[in-house]
Amino acid sequence: MVLAFLFLSACQEEPKKMTAASAPPSSCDIIRVVDGDTVKAICHGREQNLRLLGFDTPETFRSRCPDEKALGKIATNHLRKLIENAQEVLPVTGRPDKYRRLLTRLYIDGRDVAEIMIEAGLAVPYHGEKRINWCDRLAGRKQVPLG
Repeated sequence: MVLAFLFLSACQEEPKKMTAASAPPSSCDIIRVVDGDTVKAICHGREQNLRLLGFDTPETFRSRCPDEKALGKIATNHLRKLIENAQEVLPVTGRPDKYRRLLTRLYIDGRDVAEIMIEAGLAVPYHGEKRINWCDRLAGRKQVPLG
């Protein structure tokens, strides 16, 4: 019995990482950027906040220090420009979080926006664990990135 279970388990395919090409079509249209990792969209005729997955940016509304607020504004503006200049913006929505935002993977011109924001130095990887303290992280830097 155990051998049969192990054999069947080994035969299963590994889950594939979703890409823009494999993502289902979206029924959400982004109408504005709220901050570096949240956008507002019209989904199925309703206005909805979308929490973008895979990354975390500094807070702009409840920032704990001036450097966090400054980098949060830069991240927000960078995301806004990415969306405005994109040929294709594809939000792939999932379940709501505790704040009723739809958890969303966002692709811009085929690339995961999480990768773009992290590469720009405006975000850190985030998958639901405890968030970093941006003030501590930024305290050692001479200047914040310009996006």
